[in-house]
Amino acid sequence: MDAAMPCYVMNRYDLVAYANRDSVPFPDFYNIPEARTVARGSLRYKRNPAFVVALGAQSRMAAVRQERAVA
Repeated sequence: MDAAMPCYVMNRYDLVAYANRDSVPFPDFYNIPEARTVARGSLRYKRNPAFVVALGAQSRMAAVRQERAVA
């Protein structure tokens, strides 16, 4: 999520883009061997990465509280 970069689509949407994984095998997978560069990724609304990070932190805090309650 820290690697998300702004992505402008029609000057209308506030999006961020980030790579999903290694794209090396995908020219063959998509049958485009002539492609010199292939990048796979996701587009999300601008605030989504921060929300996911906060959600993960909240989940970790809840797990710590639960561990303390059991101990």
